[in-house]
Amino acid sequence: MPTSSVSNVTKPIGKLLEMMDRGKLVLPEIQRDFVWSRKAIKLLIDSFYRGLPIGHMLIWKASVAVEKKAFDHQTLKRGVSLEGFYGYLLDGQQRLTALLHLRDDDEEYPLMFNVWPERDANGDDAFYWRGKNELENPWYIPVGEVLSDDFSLVKRLNAIKADSDFKPEHEETVLRDLSALHGILKYEVGVTEFESNDYKLATELFIRFNSTGRKLRRSDLSIAELALHVPGLTSKDIRQAQSRWKDFRFTMPFLVQCLLAVHTGRFRMKDTKQFWQEANPNEIKKSWQNAERAIAKLLEFLTGTVRWTSASLIPSFNALIPLVVVLARSNRSEEHTSELQSLTNL
Repeated sequence: MPTSSVSNVTKPIGKLLEMMDRGKLVLPEIQRDFVWSRKAIKLLIDSFYRGLPIGHMLIWKASVAVEKKAFDHQTLKRGVSLEGFYGYLLDGQQRLTALLHLRDDDEEYPLMFNVWPERDANGDDAFYWRGKNELENPWYIPVGEVLSDDFSLVKRLNAIKADSDFKPEHEETVLRDLSALHGILKYEVGVTEFESNDYKLATELFIRFNSTGRKLRRSDLSIAELALHVPGLTSKDIRQAQSRWKDFRFTMPFLVQCLLAVHTGRFRMKDTKQFWQEANPNEIKKSWQNAERAIAKLLEFLTGTVRWTSASLIPSFNALIPLVVVLARSNRSEEHTSELQSLTNL
């Protein structure tokens, strides 16, 4: 029976973000990608602002490193002893990553805070997404500015006071609202700490935890199982290919499905967990190499012959998987030219 312990503590959100910045809190390779919508991010920040519960975090505290995903702050070499390291984030990734996007002024998530004192009376939301051509207005403040460590309440208040619409009676409300938003960094969130050096046990915990209540998709569970049995494949090799083909926005589930299809010759599999457990890791790596070369050939055809330069012109990614299999199993270009050429007749 593996040795493990569980404890429940609280941590300020600001402290968790700081540990992520310093590489003391990272994502294990088994984690899925960030998938939250803008609506979910907006609801999260509104819950923080209003002091509503946002749920617990689950952190795996290990003393020996395993493969990790980016946050790209420091490299943890698999198997080395960890000192001064807090843990691997098993649950809470979507919430903390959303806050990172906002705090760091990610252009894809330009959330604004409406500090106008009469917004509630006017029926306006406290938070909204900035428009492309929106003019600067001291009453509308980027959330990232307020969440930054060097936010100056006095400086922002002075900018608001300089506006012609400011009235002395506004000051108290503005100070209260800005303090409430900046106070998110001090929000105490519940953290369940799971302490063990058993990677398999931690993976099982991750899968169980995310299979009940807040469910992962079957494809995400398959990726987690693959990460356990073939360490480094998803976080390094497949992730690098994903970045290289960024114009086509291939998802991790699609690329892993290509790998499965190339390796097995089948396009659907009910029990991927058992398959990954029984598969030879070296053979899986070879199959990924074949799949990667096949996808590169397919993209060369799509961009060169068909002149499709982005994913927006592809009706369905899943329709490409059979072609990937054909290309992966063919070493001579003339053997697959006719298969590819059929795409032009779609």
